[in-house]
Parts: sequence; C-alpha cells; structure tokens
Amino acid sequence: MRQFTTRRRALFYTLYWLLFAVLCVQSAGDPGFVLDRERVPFPWIGLMFMWLSLGAAIFALALALRPGVQLVSWPRLAWVTGVFGILAVASMATNATDQPGLYYVPGLFFLATFVGLLVRVVARSLPRARRDL
Repeated sequence: MRQFTTRRRALFYTLYWLLFAVLCVQSAGDPGFVLDRERVPFPWIGLMFMWLSLGAAIFALALALRPGVQLVSWPRLAWVTGVFGILAVASMATNATDQPGLYYVPGLFFLATFVGLLVRVVARSLPRARRDL
C-alpha cells in the first residue's frame, strides 16, 4: 500500500509539473510589448530555465510534504503553505505589465500551489474542528 501511495504522489507531482510546463510553452510564444513580434526569436533558453526552476520548486515541495513518521505533519504543512504564500505575493508584486508571457508563469505556479495547500490545510482541519465541537 505504501508503494502505491508513493507512486501516486510521484505521478501527481509529475502531472503538476507537466501542467505548468505546457503553460510555459504556450506563454513563451508571447514576446510581450515589442514593435515587431515576428522578429523576436522563441526563448528556448528561458523556457528550459523555467522548466528547471519549476522542477526544483516541485522537488522542494515534494521533499517538504513527504510522509514522515507522523501521518499528519501540521508544522511542515503550515511552513510550506506560508513559504509558497510569500513566494506568490513576492512574485505578483514584482511583475510588471507588458513583459514576455514566460515571466508570469512562476507567479501563477506559486499562487496555484498556495491555494492548493490552503485548501489542504482547511480540509485537514475541518474533521478536527467538528470533533472538538
């Protein structure tokens, strides 16, 4: 059963990365505000860097949320939710309009991860709150 759970987590993280990798490819096609859009080359190096950055962020997320000795690790979950919340706010605050589309992907990634983790925290705390009532 543990091996199935580990494979399911690995599949989830892989699909999560793939979702944002596809978004990166689609976003890389938008060069932003330039005079001649046709003369701007496709940013292959930036795309590869973004894929590696997202992979590293998902790897860090997987390491932080890996199952430990306890079934529920509230401090780790709260810490990771806070870190991704700070990264989402920082990424959104430092963005400017008219940049190439690839620049917006990290902010969307951090925001989606933060919202997902927040939903997970609330979903895990509801049964405990009901039991305490």
